[in-house]
Amino acid sequence: TQLNSLMLHSLLNKTEVLLFKLIAKGFKQFEIAELLEWSVGKVQYHKKQIYQKMNFNGTSDLLEYANKNRLV
Repeated sequence: TQLNSLMLHSLLNKTEVLLFKLIAKGFKQFEIAELLEWSVGKVQYHKKQIYQKMNFNGTSDLLEYANKNRLV
């Protein structure tokens, strides 16, 4: 929903929102790194930041949140 999308944008910075959406679409870390011309380490760092800010324990939490809130 729009409210949950706004909440996502208020908690995460632009880089993290982009990464969130790519992960939610099923991209793997190495694919994201290649697509964004980042190192895998940079992807892992930002992914960790997302999980901490959103209180996720892992990718399954991110996917559940994205699907539940129709963010994908």
